[in-house]
Amino acid sequence: MTEPHAIWYLPDETGQPEGPYTEDQVLQWLQIGKVPESTRIMREGTTDWRPLEGVEPFASVIREGRAASRRRTLRIAMAVAGPVVIVIAIVVGYIVLAAPPEVRQGRELFDAGKYAEASGVLEPFVSEHRDDPGATYLLALSKVSEYASAKGGLGGDFRRALTRGAPLLEAKKLFQVALPQGESWMENAKKDLAQASTLIPEDAPDAVERALAIARLRDELGVGDPKQLAQDLLNRVSARPANETLRTLDNEVALQVLRWDPSRAGDVLGLALPGEDVSLRDLSRAVEALRQWGKRHRALTTLLPSALLQRADRFIAAQKYGHTEVLLSASGQIDRGMLPDVARKRLAYLKRRLETGDAAGVVQVLDRTSGESSDMSTGAAKLYLDAAMQLREKEKSKAQQVLMKALKLVPTVAKTEESAFMCIELAPKPDDVKLRRCRAYLREYPESRHRTEVLMTIVADAATVVRGQRGYTRSGAKKYLDAAEPAAKELLQRYPEAEELDARIFALGQCLAANNRTDKALELAWALLEAVPDTRMRLQVEQAAARWRRQEGRGTLPPEFDELADRVDRELKIMTLSAPGAVRALASDPTAVHVLEVTKNCTADKFSSEERELLRQWVFQGGILWACNDVLSFFDIRFSMVRHGPGREYACDPAVDPGWCPILTGCRRIGISVPGRDPTMLCNLSHEQVIPLWAIGDQTHMSMVPYGNGWIIDKKPVDLNKYDGARFWLNLRLFCLGWDIPGAEKQTIEPPPRSMWAAKTVDQPNVITTADELSEAFANLGEQRVMWVRMMKDDISSEALEELKKWVRSGGVLWLETDLGRKFAYRVGLVSSPDRLRGQAEVLESAFPVLDGVKSDAKVGYALSSDGFVVIGTPGSFLRQRITPLLGWQRGKASRSVICAVRYEGKGMVLFRPAQIDMSNEAGRRFDANLLSFSVEVAERSLSQLPPDDRGDDDE
Repeated sequence: MTEPHAIWYLPDETGQPEGPYTEDQVLQWLQIGKVPESTRIMREGTTDWRPLEGVEPFASVIREGRAASRRRTLRIAMAVAGPVVIVIAIVVGYIVLAAPPEVRQGRELFDAGKYAEASGVLEPFVSEHRDDPGATYLLALSKVSEYASAKGGLGGDFRRALTRGAPLLEAKKLFQVALPQGESWMENAKKDLAQASTLIPEDAPDAVERALAIARLRDELGVGDPKQLAQDLLNRVSARPANETLRTLDNEVALQVLRWDPSRAGDVLGLALPGEDVSLRDLSRAVEALRQWGKRHRALTTLLPSALLQRADRFIAAQKYGHTEVLLSASGQIDRGMLPDVARKRLAYLKRRLETGDAAGVVQVLDRTSGESSDMSTGAAKLYLDAAMQLREKEKSKAQQVLMKALKLVPTVAKTEESAFMCIELAPKPDDVKLRRCRAYLREYPESRHRTEVLMTIVADAATVVRGQRGYTRSGAKKYLDAAEPAAKELLQRYPEAEELDARIFALGQCLAANNRTDKALELAWALLEAVPDTRMRLQVEQAAARWRRQEGRGTLPPEFDELADRVDRELKIMTLSAPGAVRALASDPTAVHVLEVTKNCTADKFSSEERELLRQWVFQGGILWACNDVLSFFDIRFSMVRHGPGREYACDPAVDPGWCPILTGCRRIGISVPGRDPTMLCNLSHEQVIPLWAIGDQTHMSMVPYGNGWIIDKKPVDLNKYDGARFWLNLRLFCLGWDIPGAEKQTIEPPPRSMWAAKTVDQPNVITTADELSEAFANLGEQRVMWVRMMKDDISSEALEELKKWVRSGGVLWLETDLGRKFAYRVGLVSSPDRLRGQAEVLESAFPVLDGVKSDAKVGYALSSDGFVVIGTPGSFLRQRITPLLGWQRGKASRSVICAVRYEGKGMVLFRPAQIDMSNEAGRRFDANLLSFSVEVAERSLSQLPPDDRGDDDE
């Protein structure tokens, strides 16, 4: 059996069709009372709503229900009230059961949409039976529906509908007779009259007039929501042609809408206002025409300003601020009483305009309108202040002028936290007024978010004043120094991470020392080194502190070292590495610095593979690295932290014979301090070639590790107030410069022999020469460690290439020898002549593990494939491609062709190598074994140690 077809619609709470439903569903809901008997229903494919009691089979169910109800009533009456009540019940039941034929015929005609014929049948009956509310109600509804659904125009009927004798007036009287019979009648009337208003043809020339007449009837009967009536009329008006809008507004329709819902003034008058795409000139003309029209219609004059304000919202949303000002200005000119509302709306849109960055435009509008209303003063002052804040970055002088306008408009705005800070920030120069403002701000706003900036301002201004840049007297400079010293201490204590803090504190310390306050300068210097242990100015601060200590006559070296110490201060070049990117500068000029000091926060995970390799190469070639964090792991150095209490100093003894290590010459015991709250500055190093320097018991707190021609030192802050600490610091810097250390028996440190990295014996890589072999390898990627793909780039599909790249980035090692290297950021090309297909390549200087055990002056024999691809480019291009060349030959003064090179790709590695390596000599055998062993080492053990994804761009 097939399911019954759903063809019936029921009205929802708003009168809109809901469904469709099947006949059985509606019958079930009718029987259980979920759908009232008075509900109207619509069949699929029609637009007419008909009452359930006029549609079969629902009418039969309703009649049967009513008959059953009457029978129950009679049975109850017979059992309770006796014969008299029984007779009355029989009579009432008969009247209800047997509806007059005129009423039944009228209902059928009404349900069929024949409203005029229904009125003709019902009118004689109702005139004789005024006491029949059902027939009276049906007649009234028929007349309203007849009036609404009439085709064409009704001519004078509209005017008559508004005066005595009109059909709607007669319908009103009939409704007044029928409606008081119960609440259910009133509910039905709300739905039925709302439905009747929808019968008005949209193309009727008097559609608005009919809608107005029916809406008035609904209002007078109390069966319509005034706001909904106003909305219905507005919908009718907005549907009319544009050239008829003004005529529609020029009648009682607009007035009636405004009486029902005054808040719709903007919608009524907005129908005559241009849209958002109007030009500024046309909008001005339209507003002026509306003003003249309002003068002719006094009833609408008071409503025009509100309409203009409502339309202004639409221009604000479209960010047409010039159009907005036209409407706001016109609204205030028409009705001066609207100025407070105009001011509020203007402030709101100016705030939004300011958020878009148009501070100049906001200031221009405020200059012209800020005096229009007293209600605007406070808001305008705040906007001036916000505009000044926005202008301070680019136009500081103009920002200061705008700030003065805010203070002039509302003097109390100067008492706010933001404006007080602005007065300090925009002050052109340090003076007594600015200093007073800074002190007052710190006193009144102890927890302000700008406190750091105000403190920094005091410190910076003090240095400016003391240096004589502002012509201050000595007493004026003393006043600023007295204020700056506690400000600097608070900064170091509460805000050690503030930007440029170290530079400004150091400048203040220099000023204090210059004004014979060396003790205060030393206090600031020590506080700075404790609060900001990783400061890039650490060496400068330490050197300055040493000079200030000499001025104090404390903890200095003998006079014979003074000249040497001064020379070291001038000559030693120390670069602080607070970000890994700075190491790239060493690639172009490795001799630019003697020492590279890594800050505590510049950790290993922040280095890319290229930056790590540059750092290792620089040290291998003779650089000296100071580091106390996990950057040591780049050089196979293990370190363990020694947990001690923060802010303490430990007395350390030499860990080796000073006669063997010249850096310890003349030193017996030094103090190593743990600055600030960081106890991790002390650590023990573990390495097969570690050279301990200072220790406490069995814990080594400063050591050296050789790496190629360079050194790695975990340098710690030492006590320079005493001779031993100052002497060790001088010896260490002399060693870094490569100068002789006075009194040293041995000028060089001979480290233990370095054990070479031993190549492992591993299986050969999986060699791929065809697409089928590559697909088979992809099917077993979990088992692949090293793959040698000997295919051209055009022989590999784009999907296979992406899969290969994904495998490499996840930790695989790929060997290449063809133009496929272009897909992995190599610049490769054919050799320039056939004699290059077989030959010898020199081992390039590098600290790469593949070259361990291969002498730097050795040559490795090779043979290229028949295509003969090599890596081409200049040394600079190698850096841009982030590759490490291993074998090559010189083509010219500035260029080099590379036979073998390595490049990291994500967690894996791409190695470009020659097709064959000569295994007849020791260098070739060692190099070939290292290639394979190192590749397996990367694939198996170094996945977690390699840098994050450092992929390159595809390059044809």
